[in-house]
Amino acid sequence: MDVEFISSGYGRLVALKAPANSKKLLTLFQKWIFDFHIALDDGRPIPANCIDLFGAISRQDSINFKEVQPRAPRSSLGAFILYLAKWIPLSTGVVAGGVVRYSDRLRIDITKSKIQSVEWAVDQSFKSEFLSEVESMLVPKTFECFASAIPDIFFCKIKNNANLLPQKYIGSPDFINHSDYIKILFVDNPVEFIGFCHGGFFGEFLGNMSENFEVNFSDEYFYWGLGSKNIRQNRFSTVPPSGKTAIKVCWIGKITPNCYIKNWFEGYDIIFNEASENLYINGIHISQEAPITFLRHPREPKSVVDFDKVKIFSSLSQEEINDSVFVIDSPGSTFMYMAMYQNLPFVLIFNRSWRRYFSTRYRDFLDFLEGEGLVLYWDDEHKISDYFSKLNRGMVYPADLFQKCRDWLEDV
Repeated sequence: MDVEFISSGYGRLVALKAPANSKKLLTLFQKWIFDFHIALDDGRPIPANCIDLFGAISRQDSINFKEVQPRAPRSSLGAFILYLAKWIPLSTGVVAGGVVRYSDRLRIDITKSKIQSVEWAVDQSFKSEFLSEVESMLVPKTFECFASAIPDIFFCKIKNNANLLPQKYIGSPDFINHSDYIKILFVDNPVEFIGFCHGGFFGEFLGNMSENFEVNFSDEYFYWGLGSKNIRQNRFSTVPPSGKTAIKVCWIGKITPNCYIKNWFEGYDIIFNEASENLYINGIHISQEAPITFLRHPREPKSVVDFDKVKIFSSLSQEEINDSVFVIDSPGSTFMYMAMYQNLPFVLIFNRSWRRYFSTRYRDFLDFLEGEGLVLYWDDEHKISDYFSKLNRGMVYPADLFQKCRDWLEDV
């Protein structure tokens, strides 16, 4: 399957049909067809008219990525308020991942109301012309699957914006992969998008297809301290630095790599397997030095390694949170940012060989954390044993340590 050739065909046609935002539409299409090709190669059943292939295939793997559901019926008053909201002038729309101040929560609701109120229709001639070109490139069975799976929303009719939708948006570019939000690009004016990082992995891995898409889709892109342009992380509330003393261990679970995660993040499947083996071999020994509660990844149905105590973070009592050090044994952990900005004692335990998969900036960050005693390596058994044995007497994490971590990320 010639992904590049099919993408260039769509790019040529969309440049004729929707010239104002053809570059963004082509970037999104390239991601979609890459994801389609991954599912096809993995022999997956591919749902029809599906924009969010990652979510759909992950749910087949029992990984809990919630499906975007149709809006529930609203009360008459609620419907009237949203009807009025869509007419509120908004120069900059805010979408998921774009909240940086309290008022942005209201702007998210207004933006969503505006987008959802826009009706759209399929440009059948556009779709037919594209599919007729693709049909000659694919064997019949593959073409049938492709023609069924490709979302109609890629072939919207162009609308006159009429000042209803914002011309600029702020947030996570990932939002465009859900529901029918692509229609915001099928307008007769250029749309500007300011992208924000929204979790782990970003800025960490050298090979990150998801990050590449988000950066290429955005007119400007901001990381949480690991990129060339940065903002303070905006996913978790920030509390004033305060000291903590840890006497227990909470081990942070990781997400199992399915066909997408393996292809998106170069090296993560190797890291996952090695981290699981490290935990399996060393977990019992460590638990003899300090009690371990395994925190299952919230999207995972079960633990990677069996432990006597298995929970998810949201089920921990405040006392358990206050008394624990949180062990992170693989990169890509969004939890690390919450730990730094909410004063949660943490430590990273990695294999040194993993560094070849990391960006220069992330390697520098790890060097800084190691200097502060927050990174351990499995090959240094003495340091690991010494670290966990100290938990019996209480491991002190002073307030200035959390401040140093924040300062490092924000000093760019």
